[in-house]
Amino acid sequence: MFVLNNDIDEYDDDRWCNCIALHDFQNESVKWQEWFEFALSFYAKHGLEPTRLAVNGTRYGNSVKSLTFKGGLKKLQKYNFKDIEDLIFMAMPNKDDYTTNFIINSSLSSDKKNSNTSEVVMCFDEKLEAFNYEIFAGIANNLHKFTNAKYGYYYHRHLKNSPDIYSTGGNSPFVDENDKEKCFTWTKKYIYNTNKFYRTGNLRDIYKLNFLSLEHLDWQINDQQTLRQWINSSPNHGTLNELSTGFWSWYVEESQIPNVRKSLIPSGIILCV
Repeated sequence: MFVLNNDIDEYDDDRWCNCIALHDFQNESVKWQEWFEFALSFYAKHGLEPTRLAVNGTRYGNSVKSLTFKGGLKKLQKYNFKDIEDLIFMAMPNKDDYTTNFIINSSLSSDKKNSNTSEVVMCFDEKLEAFNYEIFAGIANNLHKFTNAKYGYYYHRHLKNSPDIYSTGGNSPFVDENDKEKCFTWTKKYIYNTNKFYRTGNLRDIYKLNFLSLEHLDWQINDQQTLRQWINSSPNHGTLNELSTGFWSWYVEESQIPNVRKSLIPSGIILCV
């Protein structure tokens, strides 16, 4: 394992990231230390060590400024990973980099008062891990194990389009106006849950790889079919695989995503349309 230093210029801002985000879980379900150690093992797998860390909670203060990783780790160990609400750590191109130009970014947030802000996200340079169903489904299954999350998805996003905060709705610059509108809709309907739009079983959108709970599969798509029945009715609707008890992956070929989205919009299951 090594720490990146200033003479590494392999990484620049013209990069794409592979990301997994899971949502919809309670703070009391989170296994903070187990998640932290799992995420840290991903850095080690790629010969990297985190350089920055930020933690918030009743014992840690509410500063948004990140610490050195070693300094942040000492804080976590001092309080035995207790009473955390937000924990973010990342590997940067150099140890003094305070920008968003990360190589790997891992975050877990869970407000005790509002479960709709709960999310666990892993974003990393696609050069570290190209998309592979088995690897990415395995990562998601582990993230579920540490949070009991009800919903999630994989996405591929350019570094300049803030992939690390896409899960909360995204940030400027957006990809285009459609992306901007969908991101704002997610913030409104899920994060703030205005007018109680979101309930477990809703989808943000249709992604190449979606992670579902029983509430999704039991959603009534039409008079004859639940989502599970609809998916299984045609290979064009994708493939379901139960990763662990009560947690499924749903893989959809990219060429089929527009048709799948169009077919499911009338059911009201998709929020960002």
